[in-house]
Amino acid sequence: MRIRLVLAVLVLAAPLAAVASEPTPLLGTEQSSILAGDNPEYHRGEGDVLYVDDRAGRWYWVDLNEGCLSTTPRIRSLNFAGRSSSQRIDRFTRVQIEGNDEKRVTCAITAIRRIEFSSQG
Repeated sequence: MRIRLVLAVLVLAAPLAAVASEPTPLLGTEQSSILAGDNPEYHRGEGDVLYVDDRAGRWYWVDLNEGCLSTTPRIRSLNFAGRSSSQRIDRFTRVQIEGNDEKRVTCAITAIRRIEFSSQG
């Protein structure tokens, strides 16, 4: 009986140990800009947020103007317009989004924050 109890505890604790060793994303506090490559990778977040990487593989939290993504359930293509010759994406860059329904929306960037990853464990 005691062996079964120990095995049950180990089986239940294993997933918790794996979660604790995963890197934890920490949002930076300072306004940032993104040194973009030709086609930055992006993922949609909650609300009007995009996650965008730079050509060095660093990730950024990009907040768009309120309600911008509410009319675009799925993003088909995304383009950063107005970048300077330095290829930086900043608060003055516009985001042009085309949805699956071919509807086009232009959004303003209200904030960009670098995401750091911290391992806990």
